[in-house]
Amino acid sequence: MEVFLVPVGPARYELYSEHVEAETSLDGDVPQTGVMARARQAFADMLLAAADRERAKREGHWQEPAGRFARLRDRATAWVAERVAEQQLHWNLRKRTTVALVHPADVSPEVALATVREALTQDKRRHRGWAAAHAVFFALGGVLAPLPGPNLVAYLFAFRMVGHWLSMRGAVQGLTRVQWTPRASGALAEMTEALTLPPEARHPRVADIAARLNLKDLPAFVERVRLRRA
Repeated sequence: MEVFLVPVGPARYELYSEHVEAETSLDGDVPQTGVMARARQAFADMLLAAADRERAKREGHWQEPAGRFARLRDRATAWVAERVAEQQLHWNLRKRTTVALVHPADVSPEVALATVREALTQDKRRHRGWAAAHAVFFALGGVLAPLPGPNLVAYLFAFRMVGHWLSMRGAVQGLTRVQWTPRASGALAEMTEALTLPPEARHPRVADIAARLNLKDLPAFVERVRLRRA
């Protein structure tokens, strides 16, 4: 597995990975009792629906569903697919013991490793807090259980709760058990300068860097992070 330390601004970096499907096996990662246990099946169902939707779109036979509830469920499924893409790095870390850390050539390996540890420490706290918050919302969503049809609200909170839990576990794994092997990249070192350019010059420059790194989704990731931090 490769993790890239991507510049997103002056002295600011984000962790990024690609080409690896999210590791979604729950064995040993989710408690078997209590609220988390009740959320396991909901999480698995949402993952399966999202995977089926993405497969149908890739193969060209996805169709806009008919009916208000069906469209609402489809939008929720699309939202789940986006969250899976966002959290796949942390989910994959749960099962890793060795990871290549690709960092900008103008950043020393020591600084790159320290940056990773700082990011994962913050991620651990953030995902632990969100997992607890969504556990409360999931439990409260039970009041909708008497209504006919699937309890979509509870399913969404279950997905978020388990997803944040798995991300927290990935951050802990990255901090305590993963052996990081730094590798400098000249292409990544060009990203900081590219981000200072106006959009008409920045976009092709970032696309060129992504192509050289063989990271097809990197331009979209960089723009999404820039918008989030703006």
